[in-house]
Amino acid sequence: MKLKELRKKRLFILSVEDRLLLELAAEKEGMTLQAFMLAASKAAAEKVMRYWAVKEKTT
Repeated sequence: MKLKELRKKRLFILSVEDRLLLELAAEKEGMTLQAFMLAASKAAAEKVMRYWAVKEKTT
């Protein structure tokens, strides 16, 4: 895929090794690569939101 196509899909993979590792992790979880990455993005977003909620309470 061209970089322009990757940007449209919001799929940025740094290397072939990274992609293989992501595919293996997705397969282990019984998910497609796209579903796995979506779940990982959602989990990361929730973690950031929890961090800011705690930070606001403590400051």
